[in-house]
Amino acid sequence: MVKRILKRMAGLLVRRLFPKLRANRIPTISVHPEPTVDLVTTWNTHCGIAAYSAFLAAELKNRVRIRVVSVTGNHTLSPYFFVLGFTTGISNSIVHVQFAYGMFARFKLGRWELPSFTAMLFYFGLAFSQSPVITTFHEVMKTMNTGGKVGRLYAKLLNRLICDVSDLIIVHNSESKELIVKNYKVNKSKLKVIPMGCVEKPQFLNKDECKEKLGLSGKTVLTIPGFISKNHGHDLIVSILPRLDKNVHLLIAGGARTKETAAYYKDLREMARRYRCIERITFVDDFPITATILNATDIAILSYRYATESLTLRLLAAYKVPTITSDLIAFKEIKKEYDCIELFRSDDKEALLARILFLLSDERRQGLLQKHCQKLWNDNKWSSIAAKHKETYLEVLAGHPDSIYDDENQKERIDWLRENVSGSALEIGCAGGYVTSYTRADVGLDINQWRIKFAKTKHPEKDFITASAFSLPFKEKAFDTILIPEILEHVPLTQAERIISEAKRVASKILITLPNAEKINYNKSIVESPEHKWFPTKKIILNLMKNCSIQYTSENDFILVYWT
Repeated sequence: MVKRILKRMAGLLVRRLFPKLRANRIPTISVHPEPTVDLVTTWNTHCGIAAYSAFLAAELKNRVRIRVVSVTGNHTLSPYFFVLGFTTGISNSIVHVQFAYGMFARFKLGRWELPSFTAMLFYFGLAFSQSPVITTFHEVMKTMNTGGKVGRLYAKLLNRLICDVSDLIIVHNSESKELIVKNYKVNKSKLKVIPMGCVEKPQFLNKDECKEKLGLSGKTVLTIPGFISKNHGHDLIVSILPRLDKNVHLLIAGGARTKETAAYYKDLREMARRYRCIERITFVDDFPITATILNATDIAILSYRYATESLTLRLLAAYKVPTITSDLIAFKEIKKEYDCIELFRSDDKEALLARILFLLSDERRQGLLQKHCQKLWNDNKWSSIAAKHKETYLEVLAGHPDSIYDDENQKERIDWLRENVSGSALEIGCAGGYVTSYTRADVGLDINQWRIKFAKTKHPEKDFITASAFSLPFKEKAFDTILIPEILEHVPLTQAERIISEAKRVASKILITLPNAEKINYNKSIVESPEHKWFPTKKIILNLMKNCSIQYTSENDFILVYWT
C-alpha cells in the first residue's frame, strides 16, 4: 500500500514538472457508442452553478451518458476532496468540472485566507487520472483577494494547477478567454468559448394575472433577479426608487445565499426604510426565478459591479424581458452582437436612473429589445449548447484538435496536400476530419471511433469510416489519390510498409507528409513525440518507396512525399 501511494505521488510530481506528458497521453477508448461524462458540480442546492448544471444535464442526457459528481460539504483538512478527485479521475470517463471559486471551501489560518482550498485538493487528485479533464470556468478573476504575497502565490498556484490538469478549458465569452490567457498564462489553443444557455421552453403567462398573484396589479414592475449581493448593485436601485413614478414597484427576487449576503440583505431593508420606499419593494426569496415573476416583470435590471457572464440574463432573454445591465465587457459583447439589452455606466446610479426613465417612456424600444431577445434565444437554447458540448467531448476524446493547423508550418504541409490532390481522394488517419475537408478529399478513415464521430459532427458533408489502414475496405484502385499525413511515424516501420502497400493497392497516387528528423536543430515537439515509433529520414523513405519524389516545407520541418 505504501509503495503504491509513493508511486502515485511520484507520478504526480512528474506530471507537474513535465506537464506535456499529460497533454500527450491517449485517453481510454470505451466500446459504448456514446461518451460517458462525469459532471462535477454543486447539485440540488440554491446555487447558480447547480442551476446551470441542471439545465445542461437535462439536455446532455439525450446525447451522452451523464453521471453527476456532487461537490458537497467542507471537509477542508480531510482527504475527502483529494479522494473525490482521484476516484473521479480513474473512472475512464470524461471529467467535466463546472468550476466557480465559491463552490469549493476556503481554508483560513490566522490572517491568511486561502479561497477554494478544497479545489486544490480535488485537482491534485484529478492529476493522477488518465481520463480527459475539461473545466468550465464560470467566473474568471482579474485578481483574487487572498491577502499579501502568500495569498497571491497561492492563487497563482491554484489557477496553474487547474489549467495544467485540464485538457480543455471552456469559458462563456471572449472576455473570459482573454483574461485566462493573460492572467492564468494559458495558450489560446487550450480554450474554447461556449456561451451560457437559454431556457429551452419558456412558459409564457398572462402578465396581468402574474402581477395579480404577486399583489402588484396595475403596477409597473422593475425586477432585480438573482441572489442578493453587494456585487449585484441592489443598493443602486433602492437609492433611486423614490425618484421614479410612485406606480413603479421594485421586485427583488432571489434571496440571500450566504451569511455575508444575508447581512447585505438586512442593510438593503434598512436603506429602503431610510429612503421611505420600503412599501414599494417586494422581496421574494424564490430561486430559481419563477415563471410568474418573469412574466410579471416590465423591465429587469442587472446592475452588477463585476461579472464575466450571467445565467440570469440568458433566462431573461428567453422570456423576452427588456433588460438594463451595467456596461461590463461581457454585456457589451452581447449588446454588440444582439442589441437586446440597454447599458448604463457601472456603479453610476444617475446613469442607471436615466436609462430606466428612457426605457419606461419608450415602448417602441422595449418592443425592439424583446424582438432581439428572440435571436439570442434561438442561438443559445440549451439544446444547441448541449450539442456544442457533445462536439467538444468528442473533440477531446479524439485527442487531435483542429487548432494545431493554425501553425504556419502545419498549414504549409496541408496546403501542399490540397494542391496535389486529384480525382477522388481518401485520407488515412483523418482524426477530426479537418484535413479531409480542407483538401477536398471524399472520404476520411481512422481506427479511432471517437475521431470518426467527431469528424461526422464537424463535417457532415463528407464520408467518414472507422477502419484499419492495414486492411483498407476498398477495391483495387477505388481512389485516384490517397493522403497519409503524419501517420506512418506512429507505427513501427514494418507496419508502415503494410500501410503503404495497402495504399498502393487502392490508389495510383499517394501523398505523404512526415516530420523531418534530419533538420539541424529540429523542433523536438514535432519529431520526438512519445507516440512516434521511428524518426523519418530521406534514406528510410526511399527504402520504403522506390522512385518517390521528396520535397520539404520552407523551414524544412516536414518531408513531403509524392509517389505514383
